[in-house]
Amino acid sequence: MRRVLRIFPVYFLYLLLIFGMMRQIYPDKFVNTHALPYMVYLSNWQAGTGFADFRLGHIWSLAVEEQFYLVWPILVLLCPPRRLIHAAGAICLLALGLRLAATGHVGMHAIDRMTPFRIDASAAGAVLAAISTSDRGSRLIRRLGLPAAGAALMLAVALRGTAYSYAVQFSVIVVCCGAFVFLGARHNPGWLRHPFLTTAGKYSYGMYVYHVLLSSQIWPWLKACDRVVPLPVLRWVFLPLAGGTAFMAAWLSYRYFESPFLRLKEHFVAGVAAAPEAQRDDVQVRMAPPAAGGALPAC
Repeated sequence: MRRVLRIFPVYFLYLLLIFGMMRQIYPDKFVNTHALPYMVYLSNWQAGTGFADFRLGHIWSLAVEEQFYLVWPILVLLCPPRRLIHAAGAICLLALGLRLAATGHVGMHAIDRMTPFRIDASAAGAVLAAISTSDRGSRLIRRLGLPAAGAALMLAVALRGTAYSYAVQFSVIVVCCGAFVFLGARHNPGWLRHPFLTTAGKYSYGMYVYHVLLSSQIWPWLKACDRVVPLPVLRWVFLPLAGGTAFMAAWLSYRYFESPFLRLKEHFVAGVAAAPEAQRDDVQVRMAPPAAGGALPAC
């Protein structure tokens, strides 16, 4: 429920902006666009076939994340606590195997966005969330984390330049980002608490959701100035302007729209009941909520 309060308000506000406002402005862009796949978080299956709906192509990752949240609670209920981490690890390997098997037979759009091929990022986040509260899990990741990262890099190097390199690169990103998140969570270096990074993390979700719509409105205005300003200069101006606009939109959204929903989070705090020391690791592994999918951030 805490993730619902974080993700749903901005997501559905963005859908309202697109289907309620942009469709009125650009009706010809929405001839074959339907709101239902986006409302039920199935848009990544549509995008995976090669279609990119107007100003909506980037939110496929949120669909993957929400679909994973349908699977993970079932695993939590069915798997013994000690096997939960192994199950999530198996999902990561399965996604890699599916990408390798599909290479050459399925389009890149499908491998890039369809859930079976991209669920390993969310599963890795679930593993990290589970082991972060378990001493046994921390020992396991310290023992196996470096070999896993090394194996992923070696596989990427071995397949470099082949058709399979695209399938492997996602696993390399998952392993490397997972190792970074784990080390940051365990050691909590001071530079991670720098105001710039904490502020960026706080508003990053809103920036991600809004940036496509905002940048698409900014660039045509800038490009109209290409008769007096060289196009390469305009591109350099566009980056900070679009980024700053996305940040301001995310700040306003967080302060005036999201905050009332986020305050409700305190009513859904996950806790672990008192348990004997020997059982506490297992209980914590079972109760730990998965981290966000796609990019692994916990906003």
